[in-house]
Amino acid sequence: MTKLVKYILVYPILLAILFSIDGSPLSSRERDPSIEAMHGISSHSVMSWVETLCSEEFAGRLSGTPGYDKSAQWVADHLKQWNIQPAGDNNSYFQEFPNPYTDVLPGSKVILHIPFKRGAVIHKHYRYQEDYFPGSTSASGTVTADVVYVGYGISAPELGFDEYKGQDVKGKIVMMEPEVPVSPSGDPELFKKWLPYSFHQYKVKNAKDHGAAGMVYNYHITNPNCAYLDDFQLTYVGDSVIDDIFQGTGRRHANVKERIEKTLRPRSFNTGKQMTITNVTSHHPDARTSNVLGFIEGSNPALQNETIIIGAHLDHLGLNHEPMPGANDNASGVAVAM
Repeated sequence: MTKLVKYILVYPILLAILFSIDGSPLSSRERDPSIEAMHGISSHSVMSWVETLCSEEFAGRLSGTPGYDKSAQWVADHLKQWNIQPAGDNNSYFQEFPNPYTDVLPGSKVILHIPFKRGAVIHKHYRYQEDYFPGSTSASGTVTADVVYVGYGISAPELGFDEYKGQDVKGKIVMMEPEVPVSPSGDPELFKKWLPYSFHQYKVKNAKDHGAAGMVYNYHITNPNCAYLDDFQLTYVGDSVIDDIFQGTGRRHANVKERIEKTLRPRSFNTGKQMTITNVTSHHPDARTSNVLGFIEGSNPALQNETIIIGAHLDHLGLNHEPMPGANDNASGVAVAM
């Protein structure tokens, strides 16, 4: 598209800063029309848009779901009302593409089975949200198995680093860290070599490829940006679960993680603990979703081949299993762009 797109929202922030430094209004001779446009924006309107996007009607706006589709139509209706031209497929505001998604339903559980005296076992049930979240892309099912700590869950023979080597994880639950044991701020070139192993999709696929039946991820958020794997249980846990699994192993989690990072050597081990993780989900592999696109043509012929893109992501997390409305991730950004 060679149309010039010129949104007034690109530069009012800078102009507002200059205005505040000066401390006095610009003269009518110097007044930029973008200042008047900026002051024509109502904070009440912007807040009302955020509240609408976070309403139950849109059900957390998980891309692919009917709730997201409703929110996309709501935004497109505003663009049409403001005479912003469509820039999507077939002269519409929508750019459609495949997007599988997974509904997370009530019924999840995380239970640690702690051996006690004379063969007795204590069953510690963890709290939804406070201690864990069901995996947003987990399959539906239950697994009870030993827990094996596998560090960052990486098998990288070219780096001389394999955290599954010597570990039997078949049918078991693996526990692992997010990211990789090197930092981009420490050695950027080395980090580039490790980067492919940092992605959530890689970690879950590698776990299943080694025969694991489930995974507890030291990443206490809800996150639909991961692979869905049949018959694989995925749960995101916080410090309370991690600390309890390490309790009695003769190791401290922080120390083990630090040694991996310092030596770049695996520290995997069977924790001797057993867990049950349950997720109740419904996967939709053939779902589709769409971006919402509009454009405003500029007026300066000298800039007709230049385009400015203003965007914010409209989707959020949907229901996991309670509503995740996403006010700052990113209903607020959408409202500002509007």
